[in-house]
Amino acid sequence: MNYTLKKKRLIIVLLTIVFLIVLMYFLIKAWLTITVENFLDTGLPDNINIEYSDLNTEWINGNVSIQKPVIHFYSKDSLHYTKIKLEELSVLRFEYLPYITKKNIRISNVTLKEPEIYKYSNTNISSISKKSIKNPGFSSFNINELTIQNGKISVFEKPSNTLKLDIKKFNIKITDFGTDNHTLLKKIPFRYHNINANFKKLNVILNQFDNLIIDDIYFDKNNVLAKKVEIKTKYDKRNLSNKIQTERDHVYLSIPVLELYNYHYYSNNKGNLFFKADSSKIKQPILELYRDKLIPDNKTYKPLYGKMLKQLNFNIHIPKIEVIDGFVGYEELVHYHTEAGRIYFENINTSIALSSANKKNENIKINSSAVFMGEAAVALDLRFKTETTQDNFTASGSFKNFTSKSINSFLENNLRSRAKGKVSEAYFTISGNDKRSIGDMKMKYQDFEFVILKKDALKINKTFTALANLLVNDGSKTDSNGYRFGKIEIERDQTKSFFNFLWISIRDGLKDVVAGNGKK
Repeated sequence: MNYTLKKKRLIIVLLTIVFLIVLMYFLIKAWLTITVENFLDTGLPDNINIEYSDLNTEWINGNVSIQKPVIHFYSKDSLHYTKIKLEELSVLRFEYLPYITKKNIRISNVTLKEPEIYKYSNTNISSISKKSIKNPGFSSFNINELTIQNGKISVFEKPSNTLKLDIKKFNIKITDFGTDNHTLLKKIPFRYHNINANFKKLNVILNQFDNLIIDDIYFDKNNVLAKKVEIKTKYDKRNLSNKIQTERDHVYLSIPVLELYNYHYYSNNKGNLFFKADSSKIKQPILELYRDKLIPDNKTYKPLYGKMLKQLNFNIHIPKIEVIDGFVGYEELVHYHTEAGRIYFENINTSIALSSANKKNENIKINSSAVFMGEAAVALDLRFKTETTQDNFTASGSFKNFTSKSINSFLENNLRSRAKGKVSEAYFTISGNDKRSIGDMKMKYQDFEFVILKKDALKINKTFTALANLLVNDGSKTDSNGYRFGKIEIERDQTKSFFNFLWISIRDGLKDVVAGNGKK
């Protein structure tokens, strides 16, 4: 009987232990579920809240799975609102002890499955404006690996809900992602060790008329690779002219490959943002511009590039940007009942250096070579400084083996004129600022003549042609080396672009070479 009694007691003890283990399992599971629910309800900053359909926990492994969560983010000023809808948010291996003792959240893996991100700007929702953003319910937050799978993003602008950004698909993997109370106060409120991301079919509405489209972009912690980058006007040329009140370019820019090497960004103690990279390559870009000059001029002030760089709300430093084998075409419609005149540059190879933080040297350096209209070798060197109140710049360049017949179609349609002759060599140097430019030019040319056409651009106006050629030297009166010289002095029209300023400066030098005394 003693044996039987002992056996029964052992069975009872074992059953009790099993019961207590099961009870403990469910109690801890319930505690973990309640803890997670309380954290989602009260532990997040007041500008973030979460809704979900179901929440499952596995306390032994520290795993949490939230089904169909919807996360709402509100900005402090109530002007921005973001909603994220997910199929599932899963957390693997949540560490209890650091959270219980020091409110430090440590997680091995977090996966966001099929997030749909919707961001609204200029929301101005009154109920949100009353929210204050308090410190979160944790001291630090760290995830060993954060994964976002098959997401998409849409950004809208109120009040018309205009779509500003659309990304059809993206995947991201981040290692050692984290933040803390101090980091949250910075402009970049998080840190990470490495990132691998891929975005497909990205569409950005740049303005009322132009879109940026990127077919595929990949980046990691150091490098960026973008394929099939395009900026293009969403209307055809005629429709654009019907929609604008003042003239603007019809744009088509295509970049098959764009690369950025060893980039990084950060903010300093003053909250200033910095973006730096070792180099960038822009391969075989094509830029086509068209301007309808029958539309009234845009009379707004146009800053030079040095001032534009200085006005950026972040500091940038990229010492080497290479443009490889580019093409630029420009068309301009000046008269009714004529075709637009066209010029183009091909085989463009350019080196650019940008540095908004450079206090001693030029902030923008551009060195470029190209072939103009299929025959003339062109070179250009530009330097801009931002550390001057006058926005100083220098420009120098040359063009060689240029025959005037190559641009006669442009001259006939736009200036009702033709030119004859050949420019063997031409060199210019220009220094200027936001208001004026001065410089020198020398040119070696032969048999130059200028032909003025009648209004229909089909017949020669002999009277004006004769008068023009009386004022123009044909290239025969030169120095001992065959050069004629000219001066450049131009007041800038500040409602025109820098390249208009550069062109009229060169044009002034050309006029002085062919119509002046030609002496140095």
